[in-house]
Amino acid sequence: MAADRTRAQPFNVRHDTGEELDKQRIGFIYEKRFNEHHAIKLRNYYTWQQFEAKLPIPGVFGSPGGWVEFNRLFMGGGAQWTWSDTFAGHGNRFIAGFEIDDQDDDRTRYFNNDGSKGALSLDQNENVTSYGIFLRDEFDLTDTVILSAGARYDLVEYQVADHFLSDGDDSLDKDFEDVSASGGALWHATDWASLYANVATSFETPTTTQLANPTGGGGFNASLQPTTSIQYEVGARGEIIPEVSYDLAVFHTEVSDELIGYISSGRAFFSNADTTRTGVEAQLILRPWQGFRATFSYTWSDFEFDTLQSTDANICAITVCDGKRLPGVPMNRFYAEAVYYHPSGWYFGADFEAVGDFHADNENQVTVEGYQVANMRFGRTVTSGQWEINPFVGVNNLFGTDYNSNIRINETRSRYFEPAPERNI
Repeated sequence: MAADRTRAQPFNVRHDTGEELDKQRIGFIYEKRFNEHHAIKLRNYYTWQQFEAKLPIPGVFGSPGGWVEFNRLFMGGGAQWTWSDTFAGHGNRFIAGFEIDDQDDDRTRYFNNDGSKGALSLDQNENVTSYGIFLRDEFDLTDTVILSAGARYDLVEYQVADHFLSDGDDSLDKDFEDVSASGGALWHATDWASLYANVATSFETPTTTQLANPTGGGGFNASLQPTTSIQYEVGARGEIIPEVSYDLAVFHTEVSDELIGYISSGRAFFSNADTTRTGVEAQLILRPWQGFRATFSYTWSDFEFDTLQSTDANICAITVCDGKRLPGVPMNRFYAEAVYYHPSGWYFGADFEAVGDFHADNENQVTVEGYQVANMRFGRTVTSGQWEINPFVGVNNLFGTDYNSNIRINETRSRYFEPAPERNI
């Protein structure tokens, strides 16, 4: 890559790699407030997708799956009721609702024979249905203190019907369920500071893509588990003066069975690991005069594995990765943006990002160098009746910095780096 950052990977050229996506979506949201106390919100959506991808997986070497196709129908809906009134002489806001979502995929894979579709290697229907019920209450303890609490129940059902039976029947039914809870307090301490503290548990199930079978066959990865966590957060936010606002948060999260990805034979697979995430997030916004806004943000992240031990070299080549830093997460990240909007509609903006070093592998043996990149843009907003037109011109990577815009985490063939474009308009 150092010799020629614009050179394509030879296998990508040989197998004519690329993706095509055809997508349509329609959705509806209905909101009604019956009176000052009661309101409802209903939603419903439908998404259709047709996807085709050619991957650099050489069928001539007997590796299946280099040509992927699926047809997807994703639909769902939900309802939410809000009650706002006084309770025991204090202001109170209560929310209750449910959600139902369904994803149905007809998925096939073929050999990629130097860019031509080869023999069928996978044919299966994948269906995921999720049900969620949630409650949340906000209670005004005093004029300046608000207490909140919530709970949610989730049930996710997975079904795989295997239609490619020459390598066995990999059909599978699998369910995950859990209850999550949260609680918090907000104190409007002064005119310029609000202090808050929250604690919450969470539950996240793998997607069908993350459940891909690492054996290369059909079905799902039956050993992959959902992620659960508990997070503690304290912070402060407010306006020091009308022209200066800030937000500061400190968090600590203990994660069980976090989904950790790796790339093998050009495809992404996932395993589980326990992790700890501790960090600080800070933001400062300045509005010194009309039309001008400057934003500065900084994030410090200390994310590491608690438990990651495996004899699979794709997951941990040194067998024990306990205490290693999570790949793909820099410890330091800074971002700044300044934008000026003129009353005539013209605007000019620039942004700058500095990212610290981070690792590309679970073993922390491959380091990705940090970088600094700047962009700028200018344009004009034109309004005519109900229409708004916003033509603009932007220059990305203003100073032509050599950096990597995408890192392929845990790439088993050591092809971690995907270089970013040079200066472009």
